[in-house]
Amino acid sequence: MKQLRLYVRLVTSYIGAHKAFFFLGIITSIGLIFLGPKIFPLLSPKKTRVIGLAGNYTLSSLPLEVQDLISTGLTKIGPDGQATSSAALSWFATDSGKLVTFTLDPNLTWQDGTKFSSATVNYNLKSVTLSHPDADHVAFFFKEAFAPLAVTLSQPLFKNGLVGLGNYQVQSIKFNGRFVTEINLQSVSSHQPLTYKFYPLESQLVTAFNLGAINEIHGLRESFGLEQDSHNQVSAATAGNIIVTMFFNTQKAPFDDKQFRQSLAYTLPNQYPGFEKAYAPFPLNSWFAGTSFKKYPQDLAPFKKSENITISTQKGLEPLGEQIASVWNKLGLKAKVAVTDIIPDGYDVYLTYLELPVDPDQYLLWHSTQATNISHYKSPKIDKLLEDGRQTLDTQARKSIYADFQKAITEEVPAVFLYYPKIYTVVRK
Repeated sequence: MKQLRLYVRLVTSYIGAHKAFFFLGIITSIGLIFLGPKIFPLLSPKKTRVIGLAGNYTLSSLPLEVQDLISTGLTKIGPDGQATSSAALSWFATDSGKLVTFTLDPNLTWQDGTKFSSATVNYNLKSVTLSHPDADHVAFFFKEAFAPLAVTLSQPLFKNGLVGLGNYQVQSIKFNGRFVTEINLQSVSSHQPLTYKFYPLESQLVTAFNLGAINEIHGLRESFGLEQDSHNQVSAATAGNIIVTMFFNTQKAPFDDKQFRQSLAYTLPNQYPGFEKAYAPFPLNSWFAGTSFKKYPQDLAPFKKSENITISTQKGLEPLGEQIASVWNKLGLKAKVAVTDIIPDGYDVYLTYLELPVDPDQYLLWHSTQATNISHYKSPKIDKLLEDGRQTLDTQARKSIYADFQKAITEEVPAVFLYYPKIYTVVRK
């Protein structure tokens, strides 16, 4: 007992002499118990997400998925497809819509620490005069009102070196010639690293995933059987802004004949199992979708005259092209499929993915003056509707104009709109 009391006195004396250290140790221990789960993850190395995308991209044409992480535009696109505020807090039009002035967010700074101001807004739009009334306002002057402007200005803004306004900052970039092969980002707020790697073909993207060079794939147009591996999580979503579309070369016989084009449209399936049927060129569930477009319920009437037809298409759509060619051959036509990576000069029929703009303005796709009008279709009526649509500021009036446009283009059928495809995302578990 005496020896025990001696030990107690010694311990008590020691604690008394060093009580500050003991209290600090107790507080530290309690702190680690409660705060440790939050602190330790911050101290441990962060795992880099490595995402793969298919396509050839330069610094000026990076996919929007990447651009939107690095920066923002004066506006952004809301769930309904219309423009809302972003780097600009508000805007208003004067002079019959020819002058549009944007009020900028005065609290924004570029990722290099400099202030975001009117002078640093650097959109390069054709036939537009850009002015800077003061540091917090930027104005766009057009010769004619341009209704799609607010949506157009959702394009992210950058300074030299891909310095943006967003949460992710560029750390490094790798090239193969002028094409970007890899871009490394880091979150400004959490310091989480994020890498994107780019591959010219989807098949190369899948190979890279299987070899472990990437651990996620975004934007696949087919699943490549990746869902059969239990280590992969594969999800599919309908691509509401893309339509599998069959274009006719309307400047080439017999496709210059509207009745012949309509006859071909009537041979196509009423439904495409697993996919959302499309009828006219508008994004799925868009605010300007019309209901008065012409439909083509399947009618497999034989053709009175045989015609040679080549369906040009890309590799992923080849099975659909073969299916359609088989039907046409049974109806008396002579159809075949040719796989191509480009739009052939003088093509007959071109089966492809049509990516639609968020805004209803499709002037570039269908106006007779545009080189991007790949059907080469010429219609004064459609030209006028497209011109009026982009110059009309009232939303309801625009909706009426584009309803008439959808009716006209499905009646004239320079192209047939088949279905909205699936887009696949793959993540290694």
